[in-house]
Formats: sequence, C-alpha cells, structure tokens
Amino acid sequence: MLYYKLSGSASILLTVWLLVNYHLHMDTLESIRIANLNRIFDTLPRRLLKLSEEKGEVSEAFLSVSSASNYKDKTWDDVREELVDVMIVAIDCLWLDYPDEEGISPDDKRDKINDLVSCKLQKWETAMARGKESMSVK
Repeated sequence: MLYYKLSGSASILLTVWLLVNYHLHMDTLESIRIANLNRIFDTLPRRLLKLSEEKGEVSEAFLSVSSASNYKDKTWDDVREELVDVMIVAIDCLWLDYPDEEGISPDDKRDKINDLVSCKLQKWETAMARGKESMSVK
C-alpha cells in the first residue's frame, strides 16, 4: 500500500512545491490577497488553526481514498481539492502584515513572498537530490 508521512513542515514545503511547480501565476497570489483585504495580524492564530484543520482534511481524504473500503467515498479529486485549500490558507497567512512589515506595499510583499518561495524551493530541490526528503513513501 502506498502512503505518505508528512510532518508539519513538510506539508508547508509541499504547499510551496505546489505553488512553484504548478506555475501559479502572480494573479493567483493577487487573487488570494484581494479576496481578503481586511486581514489583520491579530487573526494569525485562527488562520494557523484553519491551516491545521485543512491539513487534517487532506489526511482524511487520503486515508479514505487509499483504504480498501474507501469508507468516506472520497476521490483523488477530493485529495487535490483539500491540498488547494491548504495552499490558499497558507498563502493568505503569508499576506498578513507581520509586525516587522509595517507600511510594506503589496508589491514589496509579493516580492518578499516570491523570494521566500524561491529560497525554500532551492532548499527543497537540494534535499530531494540528496534523498533526504522529509516525505517517505512506502
């Protein structure tokens, strides 16, 4: 049977990988930013809990679709949809104005997010090339 073990950091790295490898364009980042123009840093704890909830829904969909009985009648599309939810919530968290970013413009914020993604992706690719991934397949 095929299954994945994802640590908390691995699920975030998976989100970054999805962001880059599926070539989500700047308009996707911008669409997520525009969808919630009233975001404030004080909501970060709730957003992080929402991210955990969405990650749990990915696990639930995967456990169902990969079980012999598919006890919740899930499909691989359900798994993908839940991964997209994780990605949207994670990107929404990135768009928050953190205390050290007072007065940062949306363009500067977008550049900062892109720089973070590029840096993490480079680390991810290096780890994958060395076989030290935090994701194992059995």
